[in-house]
Formats: sequence, structure tokens, C-alpha cells
Amino acid sequence: MIAACSVFAVAVVVIASIFIIKAVKKTPDKQGEAKPVASVLTSADELMQSGDLDGALALLAATPEDDENYDAAMEKIADLCIQKADALYAEDETAYDASIAVLNQGLGYTQNERLSTALEKYQEIKQSKEVKLVAYTGVVEHWFTHALIAFPEITLETNSEYYWKDCITPYEFKHFLQALYDYGFILIDPAICIENPSGDGKTFAWVDQLMLPEGKKPLIMSFDDVVYDSRKMHCGMVDKIIVDENGELASYTKHLNGEEVISYDNEFIPIIEQFCKEHPDFSHNGAKGVIALTGFAGVLGYRTNRQSENRESEIEEAKKVVAVLKEHGWTFASHSYSHTNFANASLEKVQDDTQKWQNEVQNIVGETPVFVYPFGARIPNEDPRIEVLKNAGFKLFCGVGSKNAINWEMKDGTLLMDRRTMDGTALNEYQEIYKPFLDVTAARDPLRPAGH
Repeated sequence: MIAACSVFAVAVVVIASIFIIKAVKKTPDKQGEAKPVASVLTSADELMQSGDLDGALALLAATPEDDENYDAAMEKIADLCIQKADALYAEDETAYDASIAVLNQGLGYTQNERLSTALEKYQEIKQSKEVKLVAYTGVVEHWFTHALIAFPEITLETNSEYYWKDCITPYEFKHFLQALYDYGFILIDPAICIENPSGDGKTFAWVDQLMLPEGKKPLIMSFDDVVYDSRKMHCGMVDKIIVDENGELASYTKHLNGEEVISYDNEFIPIIEQFCKEHPDFSHNGAKGVIALTGFAGVLGYRTNRQSENRESEIEEAKKVVAVLKEHGWTFASHSYSHTNFANASLEKVQDDTQKWQNEVQNIVGETPVFVYPFGARIPNEDPRIEVLKNAGFKLFCGVGSKNAINWEMKDGTLLMDRRTMDGTALNEYQEIYKPFLDVTAARDPLRPAGH
């Protein structure tokens, strides 16, 4: 009798377990009907919209680990927590502790790499905010270069003067970075320099002051032509920017011999990422650099242009990289679509080029207030062509200069800024001009050819 009861009890437990498992894989909706876990993602969004973050996270966290939707549920937790943290900070820049708490809450459910990255960003913001801030009212320095000569030994074999004239090596870039840091600069987002006093959305001005850590001077760094088009492949530059399996930004290159190289030390993006980890006081509120993009051959090494055979898949990959770049404090600028000299272009050409950039690049990186003139060739103020650019949403227009940091504010509300160059010309000709900042001779890569 006891044995029979035991068998019966085991059977009951097994049957009950089956029902429990089925119940776990479904969750009741408002009408009491069961629905698949996949719809939990939608329910979580609805709870979030009603202001119930805790409820949304609890709902997602209840997804069984062996469920096919588990990974999606964990990613949704990361999405909601990052969204909430960013919203809290956007509403009140003193709310970084609240943002940190939300991100830690998410990490309590899942050790998601994006959550960890966002947490690091807000911890850096907290650190910078809690140092003494003072008003800075001087000019804002802006320095730029192009994609780096990642493999100088290969570039030497190509005998290309262009690369040595317009670009620098990782060795040289690191010297510039260290010198600018030692000088007291701190990276900022150019958007914090701009205001619209009238509120009309058309006339802009430089802010009267920036609140920066005591002893720091503002620095914008921008990087032109980050396209890695076919003309530059196998010439010493990387092939593209990627996000590795740990969520870190890196460069990827496939050499002619088939060797594949993933590096964190041969392109400006991963180099700045590492430098800011080692020197968090080099970044104000997590700011990194401005990536100025064309579109004629895609972006960041992805063939997203309309002629590409694999355009849709390339766009999706590029968007993933862009999302991580933004999370890490990088911003974007337009460098035109076709890298055309706008000073010599017709009104129709500027209109067509701008529309293409919006269709093929802005749809990947989002809107930006910054326009970087190709070749540094500016359109005269109050010219109909510049109105095309302003109507496209651009507020700050950047040229090229070297002697002084210049921030212009025109009567019509147009903002202009010159940028100092970090290139072969600077290494050869600007020793005296750049002497206050660094020893240009010491910055030269031993592999750089004489006279370049």
C-alpha cells in the first residue's frame, strides 16, 4: 500500500511539473488567456511606457533560461535600463546617481556588456561632475586627422605620397594624444558649445561659458574620411571598424595573404578608447571624438552606398557599430556625400549631394549639427548654397587652419570653426606653430620617410 502511494505521489509530481513548465513558458494577458513568452517583450514595453520599470524588468527576468526567447529578454532588460538611465540624465544632469542605480539594477538580472559599458560611462560622468567645475570662457581648440596609417610597413611598399602627407601612424597619434592631455585639454562634445538664444531653431551662438573641471581646457577632436574604401585597401589602412564578441570597439583587416587582424592599437577609435580608460579625466561627460563621414563608398568600412550588392546587410552591420560608438561617447559629422569641393560646386550639386548624405548616411548615424567642409573649402556666408546645409540641420561648419584656434559667430547665426591638423604636413612644417603643445620632431614615427 505504501509503495502504491509512493508511485502515485511521484506520478502526481511529474504531471504537476509538466503543467508548471508549461505555465512558466506562458504568461497571462489582460483577459486571462495564455500567451507565448515572445509577447512578454511587448508587455514589458507597455509597462515601461506606463512608468513601471520594476514591473517590466521582473516580467522579463522571469523568462526561463532554456526558453528560445531568453537572450531577447535579457537584451530587452539592457535596452530598457539604458533608455531609462539616459532619460534621467537628459532631464537632469545631476541625476547620474539615479542613472547608475538603474544600470546596476539591470546588471542584477543580466551581465550584459552594453549595460556594463553604459555604467562605466555614467561612473565617468559622476567622477567628472564631482570634481570642482569652473567657468571656461576662452576659445575651443579643434584638432583633426584622417584614418591612421595602421600598417606603415605596407604603406612604404605602395610608394604613395598621399598617405604620408595627409595621415599619421598610431605611433604619431599616440604622441599627439599624450601631448594634448599633458597640456591640460579635455575632450568635449561640440554640441555643448552651441545654443539657440532666440529659440527659432535657425540662428545659433556660442555658449557664454563651459563648466569644466578646474585646470582643463576644451578640445574637440575630429576624424575625416572614415570610409575605408576599396582604393585604400591593402595600402596600410584597416578595412573596417568592428565590435568584438565582448562589445569592445576594434579594427579589422584582411591582408592579401589571407591573414585576418583584429587590433585595439592601430586605429584612432580603439586607441582613444584605451587612452580614456587609462586617463578618464581626458573625457568630459564621456565625450570621445567626432567621426566625419562621406557616403559615396559607405561608412566605417561597410558598403552601405546604394550601388552595393549587399547593401541591406551592410547597413545592419554598420548600425550595430554606430550604436556602440554612440554608447561610448562618439558623435558624427557630415563630410558631404561625395567629398566634393563645395566652394566650387553649383547650388544644384550641393542640393543633390546633401540629399544623398541624408538618404544614405544620416539614416545610419542619425542627425548631426556638425558639417565638415571637404578640403576645408568653405562656402561664403549668406551664399544660397550654405542655406541648403543649414536647412538640412547643420549648425556648426568646420574648415581647416593651423595658426590659431578660431571660433566665429556670424551675424546670421552661422557658427564657423577652424581645425588644426595632425598630419604629415604638420610634422614637417608646423614645428614652431605647434611648439606650445608638443615637440613635433619627437612625434615623428621612425618609419616615416624623410621629407614626408
